[in-house]
Amino acid sequence: MAILASPDPPPLAAGTRLTVTTVGRLLEPAFALDQNPLRDVVLDLRAVQFVTPYALAALATQIEAAHDRGRMVRLLCPARHETLLYLAVSGFFSQVRSRADVVGPTAYVERGPTTAKTVLPLTRIENNDDVDRALGDVRALLRQLARDGDWFKRFRNLVVELCGNIFRHAEVQVGYVVAQGYASREGPFIELAIGDAGQGVIGSLARVHPRLLHLDPAVALRTAVRDRLSSRPDDHGGNGFHGLHKVATERQGRFVLRSGGARVSASRGATALYGTTRARCLQGTQVMVTVDCD
Repeated sequence: MAILASPDPPPLAAGTRLTVTTVGRLLEPAFALDQNPLRDVVLDLRAVQFVTPYALAALATQIEAAHDRGRMVRLLCPARHETLLYLAVSGFFSQVRSRADVVGPTAYVERGPTTAKTVLPLTRIENNDDVDRALGDVRALLRQLARDGDWFKRFRNLVVELCGNIFRHAEVQVGYVVAQGYASREGPFIELAIGDAGQGVIGSLARVHPRLLHLDPAVALRTAVRDRLSSRPDDHGGNGFHGLHKVATERQGRFVLRSGGARVSASRGATALYGTTRARCLQGTQVMVTVDCD
């Protein structure tokens, strides 16, 4: 995947527009929208061939953040029909249409099937009722792909905790959850992503754990996951990211957490967390996990 972010606005809108062009496979939030409030944003997805749930959650949260800052967002839709259809079935267009100017033949694909058995559509999370509805959809998706077991229940509980963190800790009103089941030669697996455009993991934890502010962002983020740090330790919190990584390890999956200028990840079935510091800051928190359902 190549990400080309133009440092100069287009000539016809000098000083007012940031264009982010994505080519190929949109796998994760490798982009970050400029936070200059004077700039409108163009997200050019016309050359995108494939989109993951992780990228969907990131796109939705970044559009939400730009909209909340009073910026105009224009989304240029993928030219590939299958990709356009996936964005419709995943609920992406219905969620972002009120916050972005969507340019492309979306009416054509939205007249077709709007749901798929293997997809948990992009779901807006604002309160406990939204979490309950999302949990029901996650449970239904898992039952199609996996046999019930101890990990099954723990995974659902972790989804509840992390979705609840959106309006309890992120200091924003809205976040998103999305998931999809896939078939592979090794067996079925699920990818689930949760995101918000709030204050980020370290911003939430720093009041209780100020030492994190003196660490490299990637080290701080890895420490928060490894040590199960919580902004409300009396509530026995802090298990969300740690627990999700543990389930991913047990189920031969992957774990990725991106917040601010840092990213931590664990490769398939690995217990070790690797951190990297990114040049561009991604507002809020995005987490992704894949779980082997066999």
